[in-house]
Amino acid sequence: MSKFSDLVGKLTRGQGRIERLLAFVSAIVIMCMMFITSIDVIMRYVFNSPLAGGFELQEFLLVGVVFLSLAYVQSVKGHFSLDLLTVRLPLGAQTTLLVLGHIICLVIFALITWQSGLRAWIAWTTGQTREGLISFPLWPAKFMLPIGMGLLCLRFISDIATDFRDRWRKK
Repeated sequence: MSKFSDLVGKLTRGQGRIERLLAFVSAIVIMCMMFITSIDVIMRYVFNSPLAGGFELQEFLLVGVVFLSLAYVQSVKGHFSLDLLTVRLPLGAQTTLLVLGHIICLVIFALITWQSGLRAWIAWTTGQTREGLISFPLWPAKFMLPIGMGLLCLRFISDIATDFRDRWRKK
């Protein structure tokens, strides 16, 4: 049992480093968005010439902000949860519901990862662009979604393993 526990611990720590890195990248992207917005406002109201493609670029950056940080938020249990009824259940039932919820989320987000990965691959191979003042390629933004969702799936797998490990320790 200790080998399993040690392996789960090592994988979770390594995964945590990647999640923190992507959350940091997400924070940097937010700062870039603030900078672009500031430049756009200054150019629009001072020089009467808005930043070309600023709006379109911000759409792409927002994808990174949202999806690159999801796994980190899950790792710190920052997502919304309602445990009004489950806290009244015995520990075994709580663990079972928690694992079941993680499995359901894993299946749903694995499907999202798979389908968004296909869409990103198609965008990359066909050279899809977003039409606007500047034609931005779609594939970088589209690849952020399966990267973030895939890491979230790994987090759910880690959470399931951790739930089992913690349950066995309490016995």
